[in-house]
Amino acid sequence: MPPDADTGTMERQERTPAPQPNRSRRGPLRVAYVSMQFPRPSETFAGTDVRALREEGVQVEVFALRPAHHDHDALMRQRDLTDVPTLSLTPGGYLGGCLKLFTRPRWWAALLWWIVRWQAHRPKVLVRCLALAPMAVTIFERINAGRFDVVHLFWGHYPALVGHLTQRFAPHLVSSVFLGAYDIQEDQYGSFVPGSVPVAKRADTVWTHSRSNLERFRALGIPEGQVRCVYRGVDLRRYPFLPETGAAEREYARVVSIGSLIERKAMDHVLRVIAAVRERLPEVRLQILGDGPERASLEALARSLDVDDVVTFAGHVPAEAIAEALQRASAFVLLSKSDRIPNVVKEAMASGCPCVVSNTQGMDELVMHGRTGYLVDIGDLEAPVEHLSAVLLSPGGHAEMVAAARRHVERHFSAQASMLEYRQAWLAALEARAS
Repeated sequence: MPPDADTGTMERQERTPAPQPNRSRRGPLRVAYVSMQFPRPSETFAGTDVRALREEGVQVEVFALRPAHHDHDALMRQRDLTDVPTLSLTPGGYLGGCLKLFTRPRWWAALLWWIVRWQAHRPKVLVRCLALAPMAVTIFERINAGRFDVVHLFWGHYPALVGHLTQRFAPHLVSSVFLGAYDIQEDQYGSFVPGSVPVAKRADTVWTHSRSNLERFRALGIPEGQVRCVYRGVDLRRYPFLPETGAAEREYARVVSIGSLIERKAMDHVLRVIAAVRERLPEVRLQILGDGPERASLEALARSLDVDDVVTFAGHVPAEAIAEALQRASAFVLLSKSDRIPNVVKEAMASGCPCVVSNTQGMDELVMHGRTGYLVDIGDLEAPVEHLSAVLLSPGGHAEMVAAARRHVERHFSAQASMLEYRQAWLAALEARAS
């Protein structure tokens, strides 16, 4: 059952409250946050989590296995993260990791054994792990030399390289792993790394952001007692809800869709829906925020559908532009094939923008059909036309729905509340070690 949008009640069996930490502990909690790349244009939630943790007094340093994004400095400024220390892949760091083969042979032996043992039957994953291994060694050296309390793996695929070294050679550190979406999928959209499972099994805490993932965890053999389901939150301060003045400022028949322009996001479906809606409502306009390899083909499709004059491809834009677009839009649409409770839907709901979204795994925990938005089957192009038309033709007729959506996000999808749960669990794990 999904959380209740009106009463705020929800089933809590997967979110057992953490023991209250000992407030006498001296000094701030120090967390090494291991990811693939930080920040990334398409992963605003990582920056939101780190910012919320630092507001809780947690000292966070981020370690990335890949090179920094070419807009790294601009992204850090846009997301208020300039005070967060980061270490990304550089030629020097990579070479240094390679040289550790001679100065830290036990680290390399343990890591290579783990790679071969768990990834041997998946050649592509095996090769990627070998390619990332030198940077994983460099990152672990920095973590091992620092005064960290927690090593948190954000995504449970290739960061598991660092997780294995931590669990093997620094067992005094609390081990924390987030497993949530593509890192637990083995289908065409997945990035599943088999070796991440034994790392998760040895972790103090395994986090996930949807109850729909729990069955997969059971299938992988991850003990239920280690798993905590905590929804990934958004910073509500960045998405103000203006039910009265906001409605007046919204542009009539303006639709927004946000996402990377890749196949699984199904932006081609959005274009086809807009073409059908236009037959009923000629004034409709669509703004697509995001970029990717499918952009040229999508622009060609817009021309072939004769909607290129009402569709704007804005490309990647900063968070402030996303918030502004959601404040001005009459509706938000996302027809993805595989997203699991994406942040853009939470942001749209928080902004008072009616949502029409595909019913991907876990989405019903966020959007309750007819109450906080509209859910449609994946690949269905008729239902979104009906729901989107209803929203656009009746701008003031969904006030109750958007108000319920905002309340639902406030109660269950706040970044500050979610990161407080992380902090409490980490402190409890530290106390358990000390006792």
